Amino acid sequence: MLDTDYTGKNQNTTDDYLYADNFEYTNEEDVTVYNATTGKETTENYLVSRGNEPRYMLDTHGAWIVENGQLKQENDSSVNQWNGGDPATIVGRLALDGLQRLH
Repeated sequence: MLDTDYTGKNQNTTDDYLYADNFEYTNEEDVTVYNATTGKETTENYLVSRGNEPRYMLDTHGAWIVENGQLKQENDSSVNQWNGGDPATIVGRLALDGLQRLH
């Protein structure tokens, strides 16, 4: 949810917060995931099922993960084999008509 209150849990377009996240996700339920190799469904922790990636963040030339409730840059600027360039992150959510970005 974007344009939240300070908790990140409730939509609020009247305050100064566009997005808030404590990166803990402790209130999220486990999710069912499908393993194409084994053909079986299992349950995983919400954050683990996302590869420890935070919500609403799209990375280029690097990667952010959540570790112990904090953001951690997994790859620094020396890891640029994809396209070259400095690490960059876009905060937003994918919408049906493209990426809705926070400015």
